[in-house]
Amino acid sequence: AQRIGFGVRGGLAIGSRNMALSAKLQLHAVTGAPLGGFFEGRLDSIGSADLVAFVGALGAARGKKPLPPSTLPDFELRDLYLKIAPTEGDSDLGTTEGFALRGELHALNTRLAFVDGAISLGGLIPDLTLKGACSDVDLGAVSLKDASVDIRLGATLDQHFRLKGATKLLALTRSVDVNCSLTNLVIDTSEEFK
Repeated sequence: AQRIGFGVRGGLAIGSRNMALSAKLQLHAVTGAPLGGFFEGRLDSIGSADLVAFVGALGAARGKKPLPPSTLPDFELRDLYLKIAPTEGDSDLGTTEGFALRGELHALNTRLAFVDGAISLGGLIPDLTLKGACSDVDLGAVSLKDASVDIRLGATLDQHFRLKGATKLLALTRSVDVNCSLTNLVIDTSEEFK
């Protein structure tokens, strides 16, 4: 199909924050029907409450149930990059359908990791996932080496803020999961002490 491409600039409200967006769109040259494209924008920082409001608004626009209240620690994404491909995507433009984001995750009073994330609107309740690799993380009660972070905001039973890594327990290095909530840290290991 013959295509016509063009770019536009605009804005997007994310919770209480406003993000400047640019767009590259592709239209069919004869019918004018959208064939693909994407929007992208940057924001210096955004908190978890504004992200939850944004994901909830996206879900509401598609008739989804609202996100339940978060049981996870507050976090902030700095130097946020957001990419939105509202149609089926476009291989020529290197996009797939959906919402992708990337930023520097700050939580638990520390810079944790650079994370990549996605917003899914496929289920009854929309959800946000963030994943990344940390180097060393000191949480006071436990210090982790070569850690990873996995965050999911969605249905209440699926919400988690999990760190995985290696730590010393009783002078032995063990793999542990640290599940973080608003009120506590739960440290879990499935390895036996021998």
